[in-house]
Amino acid sequence: MGDLSTVAIQQFNDSFINQYDANMVLGGGRTTQIIHGALGSSYKWPIQGSITMQKRGGYGSLVPLVQPDYERIITTFDDYAVGVPVDEHEQALLNIDVVGTLPKKLAMSTGRMVDQIIIDALVAASVPAENSIAAGSTNLTLDKIRAVAAAFKKNNVPENDRFLLITGDQRDSLLSDDKVLNTLYVNNRNLLTGQIDMLLGFNIICIGDREEGGLPIDSSSVRTCLAWQKDSMGYVESIAPRTQLDYQSRSLSHQATADFRSGASNLLPKGVAKIFCAE
Repeated sequence: MGDLSTVAIQQFNDSFINQYDANMVLGGGRTTQIIHGALGSSYKWPIQGSITMQKRGGYGSLVPLVQPDYERIITTFDDYAVGVPVDEHEQALLNIDVVGTLPKKLAMSTGRMVDQIIIDALVAASVPAENSIAAGSTNLTLDKIRAVAAAFKKNNVPENDRFLLITGDQRDSLLSDDKVLNTLYVNNRNLLTGQIDMLLGFNIICIGDREEGGLPIDSSSVRTCLAWQKDSMGYVESIAPRTQLDYQSRSLSHQATADFRSGASNLLPKGVAKIFCAE
């Protein structure tokens, strides 16, 4: 006869320990203009140029007439979808409700893809020369952010709703910059938590590496970080993100799916800047 170990039970946790995943940080209309429920294959944004006041002639003279420039920016849509099947007989092998855990994971995946659509539109923007900050031999510095602020000021970009998207490597670089630390001493919370929420009028958003792409980095380890003002970017939903559960009787399985249809475009190039950072 064997000892008690031969009849020992095996106990499993009743919930998954999930791998670290990122949530959406750019979507939902926080960092861009947003349109819901657009129909067709694309959405057209009408852009109106500036008007300059003219000096009037003599009394009784006709009012000078000017015609602002008009432009149309077209946002095209792409379709996104993913599904995860769970066989009923496999589910019976576990003490975890697999199907119940999937909607949250799918929603997070959807949110990250929404972020990536916005990131890709920012990267594709054709910006003025002064809005492109060269890497040199440095990572992100206060001087680089100040150069973006100066370029935005030159181009009359509103000071509200400005954002700066970076990675942890750039945040670490900023926290090692004496100029930034001297500034942050005004607010000790930033130093205690290791977070930088706002700097020189920019709301700082820090993301990690992402399977969807994240912030691009080239073969020379130069990262493209992005700064923009909210009105400069447009995001359009044709089909809003949705998650649903269905039962497939033919395969005896549940299927969790998520899908959406959308696109994004740069509307005002002067309101976007690219900061190249040597990691």
